[in-house]
Amino acid sequence: MNHYSSYSDFELLAAIQNSDEAAFEELYNRYWFSLLKHAAKMLPAALYAEEVVQDLFIKIWQTRQSLCIENISKYLHTGVRHGCISLHRVLLNKKKYWDHYKRSIPRHEDSVETDFISEEKYAELEKMIAKLPLLDQKIVRMKVMDALTLHDISLQLNCSKKTVEYHLDKSLKILKSGFQQWWLLIVWMFSQ
Repeated sequence: MNHYSSYSDFELLAAIQNSDEAAFEELYNRYWFSLLKHAAKMLPAALYAEEVVQDLFIKIWQTRQSLCIENISKYLHTGVRHGCISLHRVLLNKKKYWDHYKRSIPRHEDSVETDFISEEKYAELEKMIAKLPLLDQKIVRMKVMDALTLHDISLQLNCSKKTVEYHLDKSLKILKSGFQQWWLLIVWMFSQ
């Protein structure tokens, strides 16, 4: 047990202002848990709460010589509250930027496949599509390569949407059997 445990907050603060690391450690040990609980109530994750508390203590150590605090408990809890508010702003901005980014991503690239499949895998897929009956090839290419909807394909081919679905399902089963390692990607491409 160190001798600082009997010090008042005011005495600890005076020792910290003189760069006493042991006094700082005592202050940290005295308040960190209650501050962590306080921050955890305001933040979405415990990791953020730990970050806010650590940042507050780092700030105290860095500005120790110019600190002028009358009530250390109140100062620390207010500091945590301000840190949480600041972190909420940062998280909100990140969410806004992420939402904006997701909205600004083009729905259909000129060649979606090449973003996900290497040229080699793309060539394998092309070989498998070439083995399909001609109508199935045409429907698969319209769906995957041209990114057309089932409705648009049915209009262009002058057939029902059910017919297009039938041919896509049939093609999907054939492609699944020969292209097992890329099955999820193929399903994703057909579902777009």
